[in-house]
Amino acid sequence: MSETVLQVSGLKKYFPHREGFFSRQGKSWIKAVDRVSFGIEKGRTFGLVGESGCGKSTTGKVILRVLDPTDGEVRFLGEDIAAISGKSLKNFRRRIQAVYQDPYASLNPRMRVDHIVSQPLLTHVLYKGGRREERALELLKKVGISREQARRYPHEFSGGQRQRIGIARALAPDPDFIVLDEPVSALDVSIQAQILNLLADLQEEMGLTYLFISHDLSVVEHICDQVAVMYLGRIVESAPTGELFRNPRHPYTKSLLSAVPVADPEYELKAIPLVGEIPSPLNPPKGCSFHPRCPECMPECREQEPFGVSVSSGHLVHCHLC
Repeated sequence: MSETVLQVSGLKKYFPHREGFFSRQGKSWIKAVDRVSFGIEKGRTFGLVGESGCGKSTTGKVILRVLDPTDGEVRFLGEDIAAISGKSLKNFRRRIQAVYQDPYASLNPRMRVDHIVSQPLLTHVLYKGGRREERALELLKKVGISREQARRYPHEFSGGQRQRIGIARALAPDPDFIVLDEPVSALDVSIQAQILNLLADLQEEMGLTYLFISHDLSVVEHICDQVAVMYLGRIVESAPTGELFRNPRHPYTKSLLSAVPVADPEYELKAIPLVGEIPSPLNPPKGCSFHPRCPECMPECREQEPFGVSVSSGHLVHCHLC
């Protein structure tokens, strides 16, 4: 059995909401993440996908402990991250790192890139003196940035190069786990492939475990071992990547996959359009949260919330049709 690096169980993240400062109505809650559960094994990549606003990035922030959970549990190597404090918390932050969507906004424009990469080494007191700088240069070389380029500033690099610098910074404290939040969505398609291949090579070489957050299913198919599809704060379907793409069972998953372009001029794209807009997480629909937009909606979908059904090994679907 492979070691489970991260286990998320019944995770909830609600944000308080009031209509206005003088509103007499009671406080309501935005249910950004609602009872989400999944596990990630060592050396694997777990994909979290869905439309904007579905709660996938909020899930990543709770795992990073940027946000505290409202309820539920996140365990990293068996330890509840909500209970970590002091030196243990600092060690946790060393072992879990992140790469963000915008490679320019996440880099300090006033620092040279070698200093940006060496900053985590300084924070966590790793390496000393000249060895710290040498370690930063080694990491930059590993991601494709030369020693000569290392003395430049972020604005002197392209988007793809800046993302490579962000990856080098994440690798600096020698983490076990990296949250990749839309790491290639701001890049050209040709550059996306280079970054994805780099991440795969680094994972194999360094034994890394990834949580890969994305709205792009074609990207997820390329890099992920397991995929969970989120809608309105909940996971509606999860399966090994090949199984999900071959045999999608939830209507929402089917619709997302139907919109993925296929590199075949003779293939006729048969998109499954979704009607309406995503409901507000302030007032989610009764029953199945997807039923107002579902092309296969049945009467029970409007009244009863579906339970998770295992349709095959590792393939779980929350749908009354299964």
